Amino acid sequence: MKSEIFREKLEKAPDNLLFRFSYGQALFAEGHSKEAIAVLEPAIDKKPDWMIALLILGKAHLELENYSAAKNALEKAMKAAFDQNHEEPREEIQSLLEQCK
Repeated sequence: MKSEIFREKLEKAPDNLLFRFSYGQALFAEGHSKEAIAVLEPAIDKKPDWMIALLILGKAHLELENYSAAKNALEKAMKAAFDQNHEEPREEIQSLLEQCK
């Protein structure tokens, strides 16, 4: 599993945000949303405008039906998308926001 590769890399370099992000992304892709959240949140704490990390965090919360947390992450992702001129993910983010009850 891809997550194992990044887990090992993160263990060797715990301050490496890219390894942390990649591990969280892999966990989410493998269906481990709760674990992905725990891995991604510290990366976002250090880099609060990391749009793609916020997007994945929002998706993970949505999977777990944590609608308030999903909305919070996705709203931050949307702001980052606008601030950083990322037009492509805006539609996806908006669609996900509409799923937050």
